[in-house]
Amino acid sequence: MTQKNNYLFVYGTLLDEQNEFAIYLKQNCNFYGKGRFKGRLYNLGEYPGAVLDEKGDNYVCGSILEVKNISEVLIRLDEYEGFVHNQKEPNLFVKL
Repeated sequence: MTQKNNYLFVYGTLLDEQNEFAIYLKQNCNFYGKGRFKGRLYNLGEYPGAVLDEKGDNYVCGSILEVKNISEVLIRLDEYEGFVHNQKEPNLFVKL
């Protein structure tokens, strides 16, 4: 995977200071600023899901983090989120 920058947008449970991975991110990132994108949030039970909707009027709000070691953090994030590279299933999301 080629990284263009060291910034990560997070929302939902990753903003919860009680969340184990949010704590990890706080230790390995610097807060850059607030951010948002045109889209919708859905309640998926234990966590929210976001869908890009450029034509809609709604926004998904979150935080932009500057990641200190992007390669290491993305590996840990993929493990936390259950993302498996080069496999369509059982991934619940698409990385942009």
